Amino acid sequence: FPVTIRFDCASVLGSGDLTVVGGSGITRSVVVTSGNVNAGNTASTDYVYVVSGAHTVSLPAASGNTNRYTIKNAHSADITVDTVGAETIDGTASITIAPEDSVDIISDGTNFIII
Repeated sequence: FPVTIRFDCASVLGSGDLTVVGGSGITRSVVVTSGNVNAGNTASTDYVYVVSGAHTVSLPAASGNTNRYTIKNAHSADITVDTVGAETIDGTASITIAPEDSVDIISDGTNFIII
């Protein structure tokens, strides 16, 4: 059964209604990698990437993407998270994640934002 939740995130996404539909679920994909990786883009999937090398995680297009990406740096050097084309993550083409840090990223429909 549908449930409507009112939220106000005007500074980031604007105000609106979020509809949660019972019976549908989110799948989680956990990937441990020691190399460069192209992040997945299957709908309704939360992706977790544990990166154990000084490598790059390339995000898919932000347009139409409602997935959540959690990226953990399990290496002793920085890793990079890149976008495609002119898309950004919080206004920049790529971000760096320091050793042992992690970041959660979602799309606003045009670009990615760190949550």
